[in-house]
Order: sequence, then structure tokens, then C-alpha cells
Amino acid sequence: MHILVIDDDPLIRMMVTAVLTTDTQKVTSVENGMDGLVCAASPPPDLVLLDVSMPDVSGFDLLPAC
Repeated sequence: MHILVIDDDPLIRMMVTAVLTTDTQKVTSVENGMDGLVCAASPPPDLVLLDVSMPDVSGFDLLPAC
């Protein structure tokens, strides 16, 4: 399983990545919406954890692309 974490808070990204990473789960974390779009494009993740309040682009705006 591949999980994508998109959050502008480095502490949140670090904690979520640490908790969810296992031998069978790969976690990719990015700090902004634009990087999240790139990571969500290829190959698409199985699950996206998305912050809805980020400075560059709203998580609500990213949702359809993820």
C-alpha cells in the first residue's frame, strides 16, 4: 500500500509518516499542494491524507485531482 501525506506542517508530516510506515506500507510526504499533485499523478497512491488548510493551495482544491 502506498500512502501520500500532503501537509505544510513538518511535525505533522514526520509523525504521520513514522506512525504509518511499515514493511507493507510505503509513505510519501510532501509539504505543499503542487508537490502533492506531482506525487499523486504517477503512480497514484492508494490513500491520500490531505491538509485542507495550506498556504499555496487549499486541500479542497486538490481533492478532485487526488
